[in-house]
Amino acid sequence: ARPRGQSVVDGVEWIRERVDPSKPYFFSQLDNGIRFAGDARDFPAILHAIYPACNSALINSLIQEIGDRREDVIDVGTNIGVVAASVARHLAGASLVHAFEPSPETHKIAAATLALNNLNNFTLTQSAISNQDGSISFQATPGNSAIASKRRHKFSLLNEWQEITVPCHRIDSLTDDRNLTGVSVIKIDVEGHELDVIRGSISTIKRFRPTIVYEFTPVAAHDHGWTQDDSVSLLQTALEFDFEAKIEPLIENSGEKVRTVSFPLPANITDQVNVFARPKVRLRPPAPPA
Repeated sequence: ARPRGQSVVDGVEWIRERVDPSKPYFFSQLDNGIRFAGDARDFPAILHAIYPACNSALINSLIQEIGDRREDVIDVGTNIGVVAASVARHLAGASLVHAFEPSPETHKIAAATLALNNLNNFTLTQSAISNQDGSISFQATPGNSAIASKRRHKFSLLNEWQEITVPCHRIDSLTDDRNLTGVSVIKIDVEGHELDVIRGSISTIKRFRPTIVYEFTPVAAHDHGWTQDDSVSLLQTALEFDFEAKIEPLIENSGEKVRTVSFPLPANITDQVNVFARPKVRLRPPAPPA
């Protein structure tokens, strides 16, 4: 057991220093019952093990957003797979979660997480998502898989950068290739590369009118050359949206409620947020068979 009273970062580091590098992998479970695989050298994996409610605010918000809709869900930047697994369980086989994770090692962990929960309504692809098809240079981050991205950025919790080449696709290409007939939510968490993911999704957004849930991290967005206003303007080229942002409580205060604020953010708010962009007009669900 780690010493009491440590900060989150110190607690994670305390565990990482004691990991047997020949046996770094483990299994654990979230508060919602989803089991997950982890690498004890990786910051987000340890975080989920120490704080089983970690990510619960986003997971609960996504499930509430999906509600009883049964179109497919696209998860861009699935990391260790806990969000994709939680959403797939909620959909209960009625539709698919299409999950994408570019880092090869993290992709393996996500695959183990999804397998642990006996889910069969998902696809998991080792690929980046952007505004191009083919391959791209990608900045992996051994030791903190949650901040890997297309470009290097000035995030404080970082061990090292490792440039690799990974497959890359546009969501617009994938929805055509996979013959998707409906998408209720596109969730995007790619540490500053969100705008290019949206640029490669415009046709899908126009066609299916999904809710777009994307992370806005000021430092990562700045290092990728865009602002919160840019993201609003880009989405509005496809459809008219209503925007709001959700601020998650600090991990140590997970009992606190999620704060909902306007987006673009008021001037006094500089937190990382999850933006929920909802089309003003949704598609009518298909009629049930006669």
